[in-house]
Amino acid sequence: MKAKALTHTDLESNVHHLPVRPEIPFGNRIQWLRKGSVGIVRKSHIDGPVEMPGTILIRINGVYCAYDDVYRAWRSCIHVLRASGMFDITNGVLQELFVDRTAIKQYQAYVFDPAVYDDETLRVFRLTMKYLEQSLKLRRKPMLAAARKHTNRAMLTMDSIGRHNPGAAAFTAEVAVQMLEQRSKEILKMMPYISMRMMALHREKMRVLGLYKELREALVRKGGRKKPAIIADALGDEATRDQVESALNETLRFHGRFLRPVIPNPFRNNAMHVVQDLLQLAPALEGLMRTPSGRLRTEIRETHIWRLRQGIAWAFTRHELERQIITPFSLISQDHEMQEGVIAKAVGGGSQLTSNVKEPLSFKSEPRLEGLVVRLGVLIDDIDLIRDDALVHSPKEDALANLREARQYAVESNDWEKFREHLDLAASFM
Repeated sequence: MKAKALTHTDLESNVHHLPVRPEIPFGNRIQWLRKGSVGIVRKSHIDGPVEMPGTILIRINGVYCAYDDVYRAWRSCIHVLRASGMFDITNGVLQELFVDRTAIKQYQAYVFDPAVYDDETLRVFRLTMKYLEQSLKLRRKPMLAAARKHTNRAMLTMDSIGRHNPGAAAFTAEVAVQMLEQRSKEILKMMPYISMRMMALHREKMRVLGLYKELREALVRKGGRKKPAIIADALGDEATRDQVESALNETLRFHGRFLRPVIPNPFRNNAMHVVQDLLQLAPALEGLMRTPSGRLRTEIRETHIWRLRQGIAWAFTRHELERQIITPFSLISQDHEMQEGVIAKAVGGGSQLTSNVKEPLSFKSEPRLEGLVVRLGVLIDDIDLIRDDALVHSPKEDALANLREARQYAVESNDWEKFREHLDLAASFM
């Protein structure tokens, strides 16, 4: 079933939550990157959660979150780590919990001896506690909800029969502090697992890109290389029958490697076209073994090899779009989101409530966006130079149209939601 889209500070958007159902085991339908926690859907099953092959599954808090592709799944992990404050101890959930605990402890001192504080400090204490109670109200975790309940009760220094009872208020505040500390420990305990899942996804990305790189090296002749370009060398004018046979075996080997293990999204569709091209290249090489001819070599180079090289080019272009544009923009958006709203800051010996409502995402509020749009322009120019006339279904026209739309929305309208939308559309065509 489709879940409500989550924010950057939790998980990446467009996530499906699949309830864990032990009576319908995944069996061999999942290719696990980390057993039971990170996997790739190999095939759908009519009796279980239906997800397309190539979808990434990550188990979080008892459910499997399904992501459209490996990049989106990787970004979800990096967002969780960044939101927790693991990369920046001055910002994130861990820092917020520390500030919250500090505010409650200062309130405890005030409860026992309010006379030592001036009127302004008392006003700040009350505002801080009110802010804290309201911010905990927005949290979904049961422990934080319970901490809010105790924080709310601690604000009442009079007991149920109308007596001034600072001891009870301080004790209730201490319970809230302990619950916030426990939540911090839960987050710290979870971080290594998130990191390991992120590394598993990164290794899978590198495995697939490495496979494309190996195929590209086999197709391209480069003089003086220690490792020969097996397929390219077989198409030379002086190639022997043994070289052509080696090229045929290499073609069949690549065919098997692009089929098993399964290729994850967003490379899966491209990989299936590569598989078909390799299947067509194999009989052409068999024909070259039987009847060597310059005409057949030229035909293989200009059709099968050219089509394979263009497919490889689009795989690396999709990776560059993610590396240079989509992921940096996602992190910029998360940084901006984490800065918005009302925050509490420690000032001197007390605590001050500060309204810190940021400007909408723009070139002014986020200077990094300017460099991002410049890089997008360079990438558009590079894609425009790609020759993909040999591909039956070329992604070039649709990808370029959406990238240009994204740049236009950024530069002319400062509309970053449309910018994100057209980036996603462009990526879907590659």
